[in-house]
Amino acid sequence: MANTMPPKVSAKTFMLYTEPQPYFSYPARLPADIIADAQRNLVVRDGWASFFYHTYDSISYLQQTVTGLKSLGYTLVAPTAA
Repeated sequence: MANTMPPKVSAKTFMLYTEPQPYFSYPARLPADIIADAQRNLVVRDGWASFFYHTYDSISYLQQTVTGLKSLGYTLVAPTAA
């Protein structure tokens, strides 16, 4: 059966996912990977970024990601505020 899962990074929406374990054929994605992608996304004018955090993963992944994104100048907002 063909893999029907969406890609982990979408250039249209700049979706960034934490995935500390390999998933299907996708490699593990750690906070450093997300922060590096967020750095590259800064060249997009009026762009936005989002990421998904698995609550069963270590809270340190979330803390590292948020700290790294804020250091790049990103502002985190609730989905209801967007």
